[in-house]
Amino acid sequence: MSRRDLVPPVVNMVIVSGTVSKRRGLMRTSSGMYLLSFEVSCPLEMPGEAGERNTVLDIEIWGERAEALDRDLRPEMSVVVEGRLASFLFEDRSGTARHRMVVRARKVQLLDPGDSIPGKAGSDK
Repeated sequence: MSRRDLVPPVVNMVIVSGTVSKRRGLMRTSSGMYLLSFEVSCPLEMPGEAGERNTVLDIEIWGERAEALDRDLRPEMSVVVEGRLASFLFEDRSGTARHRMVVRARKVQLLDPGDSIPGKAGSDK
């Protein structure tokens, strides 16, 4: 078997920690599914390093987890998000082709004191 015959495994897993920078709120789709969208600001370097920078990630969580998390998630809250990357191509209102990547969260762990109790919103119970 040559290297050309090897097929790499498909891995799409993201784990990030950061601070909730913006909430877009809970929506309900026409099919009745809940969607909670928010942004998380994640450090690119260790805190205190010279030139410390952040990146902002779009996060989506669907279904019952979205509805439960909506009660507790607040801006400036520290979170750990586990999920997968999703990519979308679309046209904006002016007809320009756009590309958007989001993290489709499977699990959101709230890290602020009192918010990471097992069984609370966002836990994977």
